[in-house]
Amino acid sequence: MKRTLLYVVVLLALLGLTYHFAGQESKSGSSIDTSDREFAIKDTDRIGKIFIANRNDEPVLLNRKGSDWYVNDRYLASKTAMEELMRIIRDLEVRYIPPRASYTNIVQTIGSLGIRVEIYDTRDDLMKSYYVGGVTNDEKGTHFLMEGSEQPYVMHIPYWSGNLRARFDLRADHFRDRAIFNERIRDIEKIKVEYPFQQDESFVIEREGETSWDIRPLDPDMPRITRTQHPGLVESYLRNFRRVGIEGFENQHPQKDSILRSDPFAKISLTRSNGDEDSFTLYQRFPELIPGPFAAAEVDATEFQLRFYVHSAQRDDFMLAQYFVLRDILWGYSWFYRSTEDEFF
Repeated sequence: MKRTLLYVVVLLALLGLTYHFAGQESKSGSSIDTSDREFAIKDTDRIGKIFIANRNDEPVLLNRKGSDWYVNDRYLASKTAMEELMRIIRDLEVRYIPPRASYTNIVQTIGSLGIRVEIYDTRDDLMKSYYVGGVTNDEKGTHFLMEGSEQPYVMHIPYWSGNLRARFDLRADHFRDRAIFNERIRDIEKIKVEYPFQQDESFVIEREGETSWDIRPLDPDMPRITRTQHPGLVESYLRNFRRVGIEGFENQHPQKDSILRSDPFAKISLTRSNGDEDSFTLYQRFPELIPGPFAAAEVDATEFQLRFYVHSAQRDDFMLAQYFVLRDILWGYSWFYRSTEDEFF
């Protein structure tokens, strides 16, 4: 009995010493180097630049300029796309360390197919550099390898189950802002809308004063409509340019060249008070000819998600947009002389 009691006392003493030294170690900091598993950056406000490169596409450079991000120093970045990327960078966690027997295969795969990610702070100092590899068999984790390390990790987002590689394996177009127009009325100087197959509905709106506008047919030989305009319709139309977005970029579309050789549905150009101009040409996807705005509205009433291809020679972009989004800027000349604002909607 006494011997048993002695064993218990010794065991408790040893446990106490273990707890004591463990506490001391936690206070002084662990001696184990865990830097090769610290992929997450919790304070994403410190990030100023992100470089993403894989072996198949052009690398993507994302730069912060003030409150905005830019893609490849040329295009405004989508706020939604950047928020999603920042969320992933912030919330990355180790799911588990893969079995040692799989290290060689994982590292070789990363060497041949890995996506390189470099993250810099606002002073252009490197914060993180790592590689994103393939996914696990259950597709609930993704292999990551820190630059300079030989230890791969399986990473995930705790509240989301999916393929993290797909979140980095993206073209530059994915990160771009989808707006083709994002205007304030006070900055607009002139708008031209042309329907090649319906010239009588083509028009020009041009500023005459701070709050006054001239609207006329695009063709100077076409007679003006003499009916009284419905009050506020021009301003209502101009407000529709506040934000007009596309569905996506189609720069790799296999039939792009042949589509651009076809007759367009419409041409829209906007000139700003500073002299800048943006022009877009719309091509229809609908198999039958849509001559102008009236026909487009009629087709949209019977077709599911009528779409148009949108081309910008200035930006060298080929895009896809829904008529549901474009229709508010695809008015006809006669529409400004409606008896009521809802006559054609």
